[in-house]
Amino acid sequence: MSNPTLFYTIVDAFTSAPFSGNPASVIILPPASHSLSTESLLQIAAEFNLSETAFLIPKTSNSPGTLRYGLRWFTPTVEMPICGHATLASARVIFSTPEGQQVDRLEFDTLSGTLVAKKVPGGSGKIELDLPASTLKELSNADELAQVSEVVSAAAGRSVSVQEARNGGFYLLAELDPSFDLEGAVLDTDQFELAFSSKKLTRLTFGFVQRKLPFDAVILTSSRPTSFRPSARFISRVLAPLSGIAEDPVCGSAHCVLVPYWSQVLGIPPGEMIETRQVSKRGGDLDLIWDKESGRLQPPRLVGRYKDVIPPDCPPDAPTMSNPILLYTIVDAFTSTPFSGNPASVIILPPAHHSLSSESLLQIATEFNLSETAFLIPQSSTSPGTLCYGLRWFTPALEAPPCGHATLAFARVIFSTPEGQQVDRIEFETLSGTLVAKKVPGGLGKIELDFPALMLEELANADELGQVSEVTKLTFNLIIITSSRPTSLRPSARFISRVFAPRSGIAEDPVTGSAHCMLTPYWSQVLDIPPGVVVEARQVSKRGGDLDLIWEKESGRVRIQGSAVVTMRGELYL
Repeated sequence: MSNPTLFYTIVDAFTSAPFSGNPASVIILPPASHSLSTESLLQIAAEFNLSETAFLIPKTSNSPGTLRYGLRWFTPTVEMPICGHATLASARVIFSTPEGQQVDRLEFDTLSGTLVAKKVPGGSGKIELDLPASTLKELSNADELAQVSEVVSAAAGRSVSVQEARNGGFYLLAELDPSFDLEGAVLDTDQFELAFSSKKLTRLTFGFVQRKLPFDAVILTSSRPTSFRPSARFISRVLAPLSGIAEDPVCGSAHCVLVPYWSQVLGIPPGEMIETRQVSKRGGDLDLIWDKESGRLQPPRLVGRYKDVIPPDCPPDAPTMSNPILLYTIVDAFTSTPFSGNPASVIILPPAHHSLSSESLLQIATEFNLSETAFLIPQSSTSPGTLCYGLRWFTPALEAPPCGHATLAFARVIFSTPEGQQVDRIEFETLSGTLVAKKVPGGLGKIELDFPALMLEELANADELGQVSEVTKLTFNLIIITSSRPTSLRPSARFISRVFAPRSGIAEDPVTGSAHCMLTPYWSQVLDIPPGVVVEARQVSKRGGDLDLIWEKESGRVRIQGSAVVTMRGELYL
């Protein structure tokens, strides 16, 4: 593995407990990287797959006791004009550096003007942000008001009373009746994506309607109490599917809309502290002050905690917090090009953590927010030239069955260690039995996986056949769409595919090894390809990836060959 180009830190913002709040990645760009293109910054943000990645460039400050930085925020799909939690995370990183420990104030030059972050005196590490408050307008169009109610009800799967709706520019704010359990509701975020996209016709619970609302994100809010913070004056959830964020765990900029609104609704005087909680699955707490005269919002008690990363070989001046608990590697599988293929996080558990509970492993996987996180425990091998490991895979939502790309990523990590360089074969003990990974002779670093073939059955049920066009109604955990259509990205591919697994917390999986345990026997039969012949394929997701496949019909196995490239290494703090 080559030395990393950029050092990064991942911070859980608006919380004092790891694996809660809103994670943001923070990168202070060194001089050699100040000219990175917007496209490159977006690629990096997409690799992290967090709601925001913040990029900082140090600048000269004219104010004593102040450091100044240029700051840009990116979701996995777009650059954002403002982001509260990533600004808090950036401040937390800078204040932890030797230089930052000498000052109490930071200035950030952004697309939304100059933003200020300050240490809270006696605040036990709390940080205050000064953000612009948003101006709200009533929705005067009756059609828009009706559409808001319909979309919210469709997302909730039941009729929901929208008491008020406001135009916050980027955000649509909808106050819901407190009888609706906003905190516990399972929301279909696709309904909001369709509502905010133009000229989309979609069937709701209440029939066919054309929906076109001029917003990028929605804030659902209520005065319903929450047991997690009984003193909260209001609660909220924020969904921004058009920005690549199905649900934002805790959103600082949304509270630039919420605080003026609720201050007026509840008759809270400007300057008075307001306690609130965003009730996403991860959840987070905010204390806020509306400075009405200046049109600013001051949330002085937004707590960020260092959680993740800083590669083990970081320079002496890189920010550090505590001793690392776990080392991890992120690998892009089924590709030889960084920022493509399918990223997986790989953790070889040390002896002290062999007994980590399934709940703890799932929390870690959720923190990475990649389609798979793989956990390895070294085991004794009885075969010469072979290493043996126990292997478990987790999505952000559950423990998963065999996962091809995460297994390939693990093999790539192990074969790169001094011990792994001495062997050609790895055995993985899994819930699905023993899986094998081997170096491909003369394969230019390619790795071969040996997986069980999965045979398909025809859909004989007329109702199921009719539901294929409405995939959200299907009861399958994995939906594979495939075709023999040629692709210019790999002209030799015999078939292409895309894979969706929303029930596993994965809207679309970039490249899926296990899906090809079904696809390979299927297309071998359709195209009359003899068993034992290499079949080239490409998964045509946005990131895309290439697989070479061999169906061993007699043994009921599929051999999957592919490349993998390391993109990140770091340290996980609990």
